[in-house]
Amino acid sequence: VVADVPEADANVLRLGQTVRIEDDGHSLAPMNGRIVHVGNMLDAATRRVAVRAHIAEPVPGARPELFVRLVPLADGAEAAVEVPNSALVTVGVQDFVFVERAPGLLARTPVTLAHRGRLVSHVRAGLKPDDRVVVDGVLRAIPGQKVEPKLQTIASPQK
Repeated sequence: VVADVPEADANVLRLGQTVRIEDDGHSLAPMNGRIVHVGNMLDAATRRVAVRAHIAEPVPGARPELFVRLVPLADGAEAAVEVPNSALVTVGVQDFVFVERAPGLLARTPVTLAHRGRLVSHVRAGLKPDDRVVVDGVLRAIPGQKVEPKLQTIASPQK
């Protein structure tokens, strides 16, 4: 996979880092790969850096020139908790999630994102893997509000 990565995102990519490859048309299952090259030159016209990733096991239907998204995953250097984008609330430049801190009570919790994907984001700081997060109806959530949660399991940290 050859990708042109925006300048702002290039600083989080490292050789050997695991990435997920997704297509925007939802016709392919996500594939995992590893970064094998990060360009050392910024394209002055596009403000992008060339990145190459190798897919160990391509899925049926993957073909050359298919438009895909390269999603960096946390590796041993950092653990990230995956949450659905429906759980995120952005106020200004700060992202928040609502976490159940006591049985039935919500707290608005600031989080730092490692990456925001199309459907899910990876939270670098502010959440623990076992935190219970509001993922549906987040716009109606009020800090300190008494709630009756409906449980949904979220992904473990990516490593």
